[in-house]
Amino acid sequence: MDYSSSSNDHIAMADLRELLASRIGFDSDVLGSTFLSSIVSRCQAQAGMSNVGEFVRAAAEGGEWWHLLLDTVVVSETWFFRDAPMFSELVERVRASVETFDSRATRIFSCPCATGEEPFSVAMALSAAGIAPKAFTIEAADVSPRLIRTAQQGFFSARSFREVKDRDLNPYFDPQNDHGRLRLAAPYREMVQFRILNLAAAPQLPMFDIILCRNLLIYLHDGARRSVMETLQNSLAPGGVLFVGHAEASIALECGLRPAGDPRAFGFVRPDRLQPAARPERKGLPPLVRDRVVRPIETSSGRRAVPTLQEIRNLGDRGAVAEAIRACRQYLHCSPDSVDGHFLLGVLLSAQGDKGSAESALRRALYLDPNHPAALEHLAFSEDAKGDSKSAIRLRARIRRGERERAEA
Repeated sequence: MDYSSSSNDHIAMADLRELLASRIGFDSDVLGSTFLSSIVSRCQAQAGMSNVGEFVRAAAEGGEWWHLLLDTVVVSETWFFRDAPMFSELVERVRASVETFDSRATRIFSCPCATGEEPFSVAMALSAAGIAPKAFTIEAADVSPRLIRTAQQGFFSARSFREVKDRDLNPYFDPQNDHGRLRLAAPYREMVQFRILNLAAAPQLPMFDIILCRNLLIYLHDGARRSVMETLQNSLAPGGVLFVGHAEASIALECGLRPAGDPRAFGFVRPDRLQPAARPERKGLPPLVRDRVVRPIETSSGRRAVPTLQEIRNLGDRGAVAEAIRACRQYLHCSPDSVDGHFLLGVLLSAQGDKGSAESALRRALYLDPNHPAALEHLAFSEDAKGDSKSAIRLRARIRRGERERAEA
């Protein structure tokens, strides 16, 4: 490849896209050509090279310039307890395993793990639920060596704590800070084993009971996506669950997986590896991922407690869908602008078979939050069921656009 002048930059960009696609399965179109060009220009400038082509050629040879490109392209946006329903569902599954007297530790895998907030959140959630460390193992992996090194060090800035309050972190972090950064306490750092892994090139993984692969599939081209999904499915132990990102639920369904548990957790199971086992009654959320309690309604007979969203979900999980719908309407009477309340109502109405009312509730959630990814995904499912594939495609395009905007913010 000859990249002797900057006039050949457009050729270099095509080779760059091929390089990323072949090595890590990356679909460059997700970022867009303008954003990708700006990324590579920054890499070129940092490397002190005269043009983009020179940098692409150096990156193709591997070494530090490949790692610079990798670290710049990979979207590593993450924070503690991102999407709390997933952690609640995970805790209940591990608890179920413990309470069925399964002596084998539950095996958990997080990939991509970025700077470690996700697997460390798992460790904290399980500890907060009173589950002994011997009852589970946590492995985490990412394609970026730099991200893995950062995760192993366990230092985190304020950006990582956007969904938890400072007082909730006291038991888990060292009291002193390092230039504004907090460090996860050693016992929790030691609960997670990290390694470097290119999931798009991993033909086989060990068996896991719980796999977290969230917000990776949306960045892969079709071939890599199929390969990764095959690897993940083959690595699910009997009764195991795969958690994906909200924009990736349709991919899991297309691969023959079935939804499991709280629909907002986006957990999926292999039908051919299901184990019939009664799940114990939910015992409430760990303190770090609890639901906000709304104000009670004033009635003629005195103050009457309004159910929380978690209590409403518990009713739905136990099959009391009609009762859960009544409770959800009571919740919304007190908090009419609750996005999650309208979303949950839509999910419950859909489970009851009232598709029209379910769609209205979901659209109300989108009116309050136009970028609510779970509502967009459920509406996309609804449009698919009605045969309106164009509307479904537009809704999923909104999900991807929102993901990109959050990643670039």
